[in-house]
Formats: sequence, structure tokens, C-alpha cells
Amino acid sequence: HEHSPLDWWLLCAAYTTSAPAERKKVLRLAVDKAASRRLTPSLLRAAIHCHGVALSPHFGSLLEIASGLLQKPTPQARESGELLYVLSFAEFVEVFRRQELLGRLMAHVGSGAPSEVEAALGVLVALATNDATAVHQFAPFLTYILDYLATLTVPQARLAFELFARLAYDGAAAGGSRLTDELLITIRKQLSSSNPHYKCLGLLGGSCMLQRLGVRRDGADEDELAQVPAAASQAAASQPQPPMSRRMADANSLFSMMCKHSANADGTYSFLLHELSHLVAVREPANALGRPLLGLISDRVSSKFESTYLIDAGKAGAATAAVRGLWPKLSLDIDKAGVEGIALNIVPMLVQADGAAALQRHAVSTLSANFQLLRLCEAANADDGESLDAVDAVLGAPLVLFEPRLLGPKLETLAAAPDDTRVAACLALFYAVDWLRELLNGFCRQREPEMRAKVVMRATQLVVLEGVLDACLAVTPHFRLPGIIGDQRAAHPAKQKKPAEKSKPAQKSKPAVAKPKPPAEKKKRGTSKPAGSKAAGKRPAAAAGASKKKGGKKASAASDVDSSDGEVVDDGHE
Repeated sequence: HEHSPLDWWLLCAAYTTSAPAERKKVLRLAVDKAASRRLTPSLLRAAIHCHGVALSPHFGSLLEIASGLLQKPTPQARESGELLYVLSFAEFVEVFRRQELLGRLMAHVGSGAPSEVEAALGVLVALATNDATAVHQFAPFLTYILDYLATLTVPQARLAFELFARLAYDGAAAGGSRLTDELLITIRKQLSSSNPHYKCLGLLGGSCMLQRLGVRRDGADEDELAQVPAAASQAAASQPQPPMSRRMADANSLFSMMCKHSANADGTYSFLLHELSHLVAVREPANALGRPLLGLISDRVSSKFESTYLIDAGKAGAATAAVRGLWPKLSLDIDKAGVEGIALNIVPMLVQADGAAALQRHAVSTLSANFQLLRLCEAANADDGESLDAVDAVLGAPLVLFEPRLLGPKLETLAAAPDDTRVAACLALFYAVDWLRELLNGFCRQREPEMRAKVVMRATQLVVLEGVLDACLAVTPHFRLPGIIGDQRAAHPAKQKKPAEKSKPAQKSKPAVAKPKPPAEKKKRGTSKPAGSKAAGKRPAAAAGASKKKGGKKASAASDVDSSDGEVVDDGHE
């Protein structure tokens, strides 16, 4: 038996007329129906759309049922609750009803339950997506979320910034909005912080603003959109600029500020690259970036990638000094271009000498993230949306690793090497494995036979390198990856506690937005500090083979490196 809109109306009427003690039974029935997928989206739309007059006496019941569904751990129940909120906001246009609905959503945001907070923020983003102008009039009420950004996880903070970016640029009038200035002030404060966690929050907000500034707009001239006021802006300041040209100027300024504040070796640049990759990968017409902003990001990333990671093969093969006990050598060469080709620089970037060397070591940790963003930009700019012909030179280019004889037939040479040399060898192999994985992720969908053959060769080399890395980690038990901002710490910022606070009794968490505070008592945007929260971003998983000490791999480690140097791979696929 499939339910009809009449069944939903009877459910609302039963909830409205029931005693408070009996309403729990009605809500439990609604939860059971939602968990069993009986409350389908089509049913809820048919029951609520164009029936606002008849359902007006039951508006409070609708909100209570939606609130109860949103609080449940079952994903199907939460989805039904989210849809109920969205449909109710669209159907009931009275200001006081919409304010009551938003107030309930703000209570969900302040509940502290991760799934409930994320679901409520998702509803707010959906409302701003459907009708940003209608939600914008309640912006002063919603901005209290900005005071509690530091207590949100990375996905939750991304939703919160997307909400305000949509309200600031899609819901405001052509003249702009005060919300835009308030959002920019918050982002600047976070970017200028010395704490990587707050920096990452600022990068999250800047990325969301970039998406709304550079989103593709139908009917707009791309060449005109790309016109950014340059040195002659003083003379043109008195003349009205096209709205999109002004937007691109704002996007350029914001992007430059984000790159400037993420230049330190604290992991924030890697976080920025992943957030930009998240934006560029979106292909929906309503959210896809336009070509002007794609070109701006691509130009900056491509120039940095070429100058930082690529080197002439002839120069790389003529190394005259060891790096932390490792003699650089070209390895894993597929193209066989000789001295006229290019190579990927890895081992020379692991040098330890001064502050500049520290930036180099941090740069090599962002190698894969840089290329991921670069290939996504190239694919988005391609006519077919997939071609990577502009960056296919790196697919077969060699890597600057180290001499295989360092390992020895049974790793006895590496085991007798200094600790720093063993750590450097593990780092070089780890970054090489990470690079090969990114190449496979990027080129696995290419259709040219030559590229597909190279992808198969890289997959074979990846298996060999992972085995060698496992063997090297077995003789380097103290190896640890350099400190990088991790998602695990950012995913639960409120749960991190200082050692001195463990013995203190737990304090009752303060609701995020229980009551709107007077303007004079408002906290500074983005300055509330979570308990022990340290960082936000992505921590690459350490090689899982560190604890797997297989004796068989030790005996063949040196021969694996020799065979991975391109010769055996070529023989197996020619």
C-alpha cells in the first residue's frame, strides 16, 4: 500500500490534536515511515505544495515533525526532515512563519550533534540556493553562526561559508550588501591568524566566496568578464564598471590574499589546493566556475608547478653532491627522452640546511595536490571536459630518486646507513608512490592508446615501489611523515582537550544561537577558540606497510628498485 497526500494530512491533524504525551507516538510513526522510505519526496511535495492555506493551522506540527526527523540518526529520517523544512519555507511565505522556521534551524545548528548540525546547515544552504533573496532578509539573524565557526568541523564550516557567500552575492541587490563586508572582515581576521586551524577556516570562506564570484553565468560575455581593472583603474574609477568585471577584480584580490597567507610551511597551502580542487571539480551549470576564474587559477598553479617541481633531465642526471646521503638518479623513465626531456624533482627537495630548505621540503609534500588542481583546471577548460593533452608530458617523465645500490641486496646497506639517510629514503619513496597514484587518478580515463599504455606501466611501477617502501619502513621503525594538518583533528575540534583540563568537570555546552544577543555584546567574528582545536585540513595517510615486516620483501628490495628503473617495465609491456 503506497501512501497518498491524504495520509500525510491525517498524520499532521493527529499530531495537532493529540495530547503532548501522545504526540511522541505520532512522531515515532512518522520516523518509522521515513526510515522505511514510505515518506517519499514526491509524496511530501504533493502533500505540501499549493496546500498552504489548508495546512496553515498545522504549521507548528509540520515544524515539530521536521525537527524530530532531523534529530534522528537514521539518514532516511534526516532526509525527510530536511525536505520538510525546504517545502515549508517555500509554501509559507509569511515573514513570521519563515522566521520561526529559521529559528528552529538555528537551534539545530547550536545543538552540538554533528549529524544534526550538518543537516541543518545543509537545509539553510538549500534554502539560499532556491531563493537567496527571500533568505537574505533574515541575514542579520543568521550571522550569529559566524561567532561559532571555530567549533564547526570542516564540512560544517564549508556549508556555513557557502550559505553566507550565496546570501552575499546571490541574494543581495546590485549595489552590494553589508553581509559581504562582514564576511570579508571575518575571512581576513582568520587568514592573518598564526593558528593553522583559523587560517584553514579563512581559506574555506575565501574558497566559497570565490565560487560565487566566479560562477559561470549564462549569456555573459566571457571576454568581458575577464577584464580586471589594472594600473589605469584610477582614471576608470569614476566610470561605472560592468558588474562582472568588478566581481573578477574582487576574485583576483581575494585569491591573491589567500595565496599570500598560505605560503608558510604549516600545511595550509595544501588545504587551499584541495579546496580549490573541490571548486574546480564541480560541473553543475549553476555552480561551475567560469573560464575567467579558471584561467586565473590555472595560470598561477601551472607557473608554480613548472618552476618548483620540474627540472631538465640533463641537469638532474649531472648531480655532483649527495642529499642527506642519497645520490640523485633518474628513475622510472618511460618516455626515454634523454637529456632533452623533463624530470620530476623529488630527492633534491629533501635537503635540510636553512629556512628556504624547509619551504622546499614542505613544497614536495604538496606535489600531488598541485598536480590534482592543475589537471582539473585543464580538464575543465578542455572542449570535451576530459582532455589532459596540455599536461600529458609528466605521465612518462622520470623521477629524480636515488641510487638503488643504497639499499643493498638484503637491505643491509640501508640498515647500516645513518638515521637521516633512512628517513630521507622513505620520504622519497613515499612521495614517489603518492605521485604515481595521482598520475593514475588523473590519466586513467584518457582514451588515447599511448596514454593508456603508459598508465599500465605506471600501475606496474606503483606496485614495485610500494613493495620497496614497505621493506624500507621495516628497517626504519621511527619514521614519521612531516607534520601536516589532518582531517581527524579538524573533524572533532570540540573534543580535543588540553592535558591540564582532563581532570576538570565537564561543563555544559552553551547553545550556539539560543538567543540573539544585543549588538554591543557580540563577539568578534572568528575569534572564539575551540577547546584544544589545532588544525584543519587533510593529513595524508602514512604508508600502511610500516607495521608489516615481511621477510620475503627484504630479500628482493634492491632487485625491485633496479627493475623499477624502467627496463623491466618496458619489457613487460612491449
